[in-house]
Amino acid sequence: VPARKIQVIPLAASAAFSRPPSARQIHRVSRQYHLPSDFLLYVGDINFHKNLSRLLEAFNLLTTTFPQLNLVLVSRALNQPIPEARNLEEIIENNHLTVKVKLLTAVPMTPMTDLNCLYRLARAYVHPSLYEGFGLPVLEAMVAGTIVVSSTAASLPEIYADVAITIDPQSTASIVAGVTQALQLSKAERQSLIDRGKLQAAKFSWLDTA
Repeated sequence: VPARKIQVIPLAASAAFSRPPSARQIHRVSRQYHLPSDFLLYVGDINFHKNLSRLLEAFNLLTTTFPQLNLVLVSRALNQPIPEARNLEEIIENNHLTVKVKLLTAVPMTPMTDLNCLYRLARAYVHPSLYEGFGLPVLEAMVAGTIVVSSTAASLPEIYADVAITIDPQSTASIVAGVTQALQLSKAERQSLIDRGKLQAAKFSWLDTA
């Protein structure tokens, strides 16, 4: 298709994610959802192309090197009677990860205070999708100042440019390596990625989209 016939209209993250929550809000969210002190975060749907089964496989391997690490999955679909949810439950149970993987199915979308806090409490946000039409949670995480470990599939590189730790979504080993890199960043390296992520995320605005 000729490029002149195509116009790309990106999405943008809510301005709510750029507003730092108060210490009181952070404390409330941590207690309300019984969050572990050290966790990776995923937010979104659980369709098979989201690749969460491979994320769980990678996480299971990561717990050997990082025994204190946990995984928090945020999706309303996790409590639905659908094959995707049953598949994830089976992987969690078969690998004895019930204590290490927390499923949050009732995080309110309005207001976005709780989700904003979740992004900021996470050690890293992991997005292992095999395909994305856009990838809004990646942008939300960058706005909130969270390190992003993301697949290189489809539209995702257009969002994070060079400010995410990239992984091959087809490879469990690559996901393990990407998360390991994120967890082993020095304080200066971590802050640099966060700062660059915010600058990259600032290129997306609903005003420009409109």
